[in-house]
Amino acid sequence: MLKIIKITSIFMILLYIVKTTWESVYDIKIMGSFNVGLLPFDSCSIIMLAGMISSFSKGKMKEYADSWITTGSIVGGIATMLYLNAFKYYPFLSFGAFYSMIWHFLMVFIGILLIVTNYVEINYKMVIKGFIFHLLISFIVIPIDFIFNLDFMMYKSLGGIPIFEGIASKFTENGLQILNPIMMLLLYFIAFNIVFLIALLIKNIKYKLYKKEENE
Repeated sequence: MLKIIKITSIFMILLYIVKTTWESVYDIKIMGSFNVGLLPFDSCSIIMLAGMISSFSKGKMKEYADSWITTGSIVGGIATMLYLNAFKYYPFLSFGAFYSMIWHFLMVFIGILLIVTNYVEINYKMVIKGFIFHLLISFIVIPIDFIFNLDFMMYKSLGGIPIFEGIASKFTENGLQILNPIMMLLLYFIAFNIVFLIALLIKNIKYKLYKKEENE
């Protein structure tokens, strides 16, 4: 299992470099400048860091990284594929769209694989550890968003999230933009819990199937 995590993590980093290079050439040629939005500070970029920590470290650091992969990685992958964000920016038959679907599929795949193979223990600690890992990254990203007027991890505008995007806009209009990252963190935490409940369901189904085979 560790070998699969290593290979997937290294592949995703290489894929990210190729994609960023490809898109940077386009942006510089067309727009005349580098697109800072390509920097690896969005939620779906965390998989590169988490994957490498999971692959090449031990102890608590590995536990927290594995916990994020089984929660945050699945959340980010599923959300992006459901909203089909890639097709808002790229034609269907393009490298950008291909990259996005492969990337987010791998995020979900590796997270579910860790769950179904019992690589991680399915208990509520995985939510807490995964969220702490997410929170530590957020403490870096949130100041970057507000200082440089960016929107990595959607902490400034909650862009694209129905209802909540409108609430974030109202907060901003009333000078309460600081509440937006708090609301976004709450949504992340709720999503992590939903994934945990799904993981718990998978665990129970596997246990029942095992007991059924044992009785037969």
